[in-house]
Amino acid sequence: NEQELIRELGGQGHRLILKSAPEIVLHSYIQWGERFVTRLHGVFSFAITDGTKLYLARDQMGVQPLFFYRYGGQLAFASQIKALFQYPGVSTVVDGEGVAELMAILPARTPGYGVFRDLEELLPGHYLVYDGRECRTECYWRIMPRVHGENYEDTVAAVRELVRDAILSQNADGANASMLSGGLDSSIVTGVLARELEKTGGRVHTFSVDFE
Repeated sequence: NEQELIRELGGQGHRLILKSAPEIVLHSYIQWGERFVTRLHGVFSFAITDGTKLYLARDQMGVQPLFFYRYGGQLAFASQIKALFQYPGVSTVVDGEGVAELMAILPARTPGYGVFRDLEELLPGHYLVYDGRECRTECYWRIMPRVHGENYEDTVAAVRELVRDAILSQNADGANASMLSGGLDSSIVTGVLARELEKTGGRVHTFSVDFE
């Protein structure tokens, strides 16, 4: 939801030069503090530091990975486990729990567990703050179960609007192109974009490509 955040930040007096995702994230952190991630819609994992503390965050569904390793007053982090092994002092020991993880669950993995000893994964919907002494993690989003009381028609309308909003929020610059795989997901995305384009008087162009 970059465009939404740009408008909100502009209203608060922030001047964004590049209007890139990193710039938007940084200004949002400055404006709203640690829990600004509740305003982000999308997939992400990132780190921010002001020289006194480190802030790590991961998207609500955990699409983007983020791992960290703490020892001796230091914290190393990376989006891939193998990248952490380049940092001096990070252990590559697989203990009994790690072996159980590999033998019983692989290729899946227990959320929050990094297989190797003392290597952790930041859970989806969480952020972490580290000041060199204390490492604090906070949950900012979780799925909350509730009784579904809407009728069929209202449910269809609500799901339709959620899907439409999810698609259009990724369409910041108005340029659209889609590759149809023949499945439901790409067909739905293309159909929503085509309908929105026709509302504004635009034209939909289609072409096919044969791969040999």
